[in-house]
Amino acid sequence: MSFSSQSSRDRLQAAVEAVEAVSRAEVVIAVRAQARDYLGRDLAVGCAFGMAALAFQLYSSFVFELHWILLMPAAVILAATMGLRAVPILRRLYLPEPLMALAVRDAAAALFFERGVRYTRERTGVLVFVSLLERRVEVLADSGVLGEVPGEEWDAATARLRHVLDGEGGGGSLAEALAEAIEGLAPVLGEYCERREDDVNELGDLVDLGEPSDAQPEPEAEEPETEAETEGEGQ
Repeated sequence: MSFSSQSSRDRLQAAVEAVEAVSRAEVVIAVRAQARDYLGRDLAVGCAFGMAALAFQLYSSFVFELHWILLMPAAVILAATMGLRAVPILRRLYLPEPLMALAVRDAAAALFFERGVRYTRERTGVLVFVSLLERRVEVLADSGVLGEVPGEEWDAATARLRHVLDGEGGGGSLAEALAEAIEGLAPVLGEYCERREDDVNELGDLVDLGEPSDAQPEPEAEEPETEAETEGEGQ
């Protein structure tokens, strides 16, 4: 599952623009390979493989030199841990669903502040956080949205988004499935958070893949006038 192609980014950006064209919402899409590192879990499973290798050496009919008894379990632990970390489908077999759900919620909540979604003018930021390892989509909306859109309607509008990774895009592109689900927010946001004439794009529409090039340019802060400049203008 990849969003790195330019066509995928363009399609998702178009979906954001479609929502913002009819509403005051500021939508940000963030895609991450995983919400948490899970190294401890990977090592625990790797150690289990290492213990199995040690047991085989000690109790099998084969005779192993002492140095192999010392080295082989460590090598198996290292190889198993690295191999598991490279295959997401295997990692999902031993990562508990509650742990993954919590990791995605925590990562989304942190990014909600880091990307400035929390600080829009009318508190109408909406973060769509996609975590590929966990196959989860977390949707966080600020108070300006949640205070205007009835809860049942918002839950219904975001339900498709939250489950878009369940079928991994079906027979089509995952980016296309995600884009269509995001565009599905336009009717409810357009009804309850209608766009105003003076609305500005505060957060940009680029897809955030966690790369330095994805950072949105920050507006330049105005330098405060010095006391000398103020006195000069008064003369």
